[in-house]
Amino acid sequence: MQTVQPTKRRTTLTQRARQFWLTLHYFFMLAWVAGTAGCVLLVFSGRSGSLAQAAHVFAVLLDEWLIIPGAIGALVTGVWLAWRTNWGLTHYWWILVKLALNIALMLFGTFFMHGLIQSTLMRSQQSVPGPEFAAERLQLLLSQGASLIILLTIVVISVYKPWGKRTG
Repeated sequence: MQTVQPTKRRTTLTQRARQFWLTLHYFFMLAWVAGTAGCVLLVFSGRSGSLAQAAHVFAVLLDEWLIIPGAIGALVTGVWLAWRTNWGLTHYWWILVKLALNIALMLFGTFFMHGLIQSTLMRSQQSVPGPEFAAERLQLLLSQGASLIILLTIVVISVYKPWGKRTG
């Protein structure tokens, strides 16, 4: 008696589908990086007065309209591409490092920076922002700057694909 082997489901994307998802992934990453860079510039330039208030209003808008959708989109399309291409989600160290950095940045942004952006906006709207505003503004500037460096590191990892294949 002959046993029937189940046919293997095609797990890789066609060339055209891969190009589509890769382009979408690039757009989401671009939105995330550009939004973060914009926040760094806005927070840096918004020291006091009406300029501080306007800068922090726009930082909140960048956070809500570029950074958050960009981060979610980059995560979803990145996982989809890794899962549906020959790279695999867990086969290469560079993919796991990018995934870990992406998730860490999203958690950091969600639980720390989003509230800090909202708080600095509130403090910038005071008639005379106090020392708390300056301290929070510096904290936000350093946090956004560190996030931008990590995002650029993710881009470099994507280009060079270091560390090779995982064993086991």
